[in-house]
Amino acid sequence: MPDVSIVETQPGDTFLMCSDGLTDDVPDGDIAEVLAAFEVQLAAEQLVQRAWLAGASDNITCVVARVA
Repeated sequence: MPDVSIVETQPGDTFLMCSDGLTDDVPDGDIAEVLAAFEVQLAAEQLVQRAWLAGASDNITCVVARVA
């Protein structure tokens, strides 16, 4: 079951929706660094690539959105 919440947003806020195929293999700190360093498309690609390189054994789903 997904976690759902309503939050106020500001320009620049970044949201990540992903499967455990990403979070099981990529540490939270690494995820935060990628989200801060890259635009949304490249951030998503980098996160999936890091999960593959870490040996992810599950499917990897990742969507990154940034508030304009």
